[in-house]
Amino acid sequence: MTQSTQTRILGSLLYLALCIAPPANAARHALLVGISDYSQSPASDLEGPVNDVISLKHLLPKWNIPSRNIIPLIDNQATLRQILSKLDSYEKTLTRDDTLFFFFSGHGTSGLDPHNNFSISKNSGALIPYDWDTTSAQSA
Repeated sequence: MTQSTQTRILGSLLYLALCIAPPANAARHALLVGISDYSQSPASDLEGPVNDVISLKHLLPKWNIPSRNIIPLIDNQATLRQILSKLDSYEKTLTRDDTLFFFFSGHGTSGLDPHNNFSISKNSGALIPYDWDTTSAQSA
């Protein structure tokens, strides 16, 4: 799939997600996480996640999310602590009418993955932060 096609598909999905008009006093925010360079395992590095975040950062203002409300966390900025800290901050400050668009591009795992070392339920999944610890389910 070409980048142009991906951008059009993503744009269409964002349009559908954001086309319902929020109340006039509602704010729109975005937390964009992209991890291409994993600290624990260079063999796990990915090519696209950072580009995904950069593309979305430029696209989201066209969908009425102000640039000042878009927070990108890229590679070593996307630690478990930092991601959870940002989400906690949003939980404390956003009102019920506000919108948070959360985007994650990077590795993930599930309880069905025979290669993970995490003790997570078979009906569960996990996003893998930059500083993942292969021996702890708490880091995923």
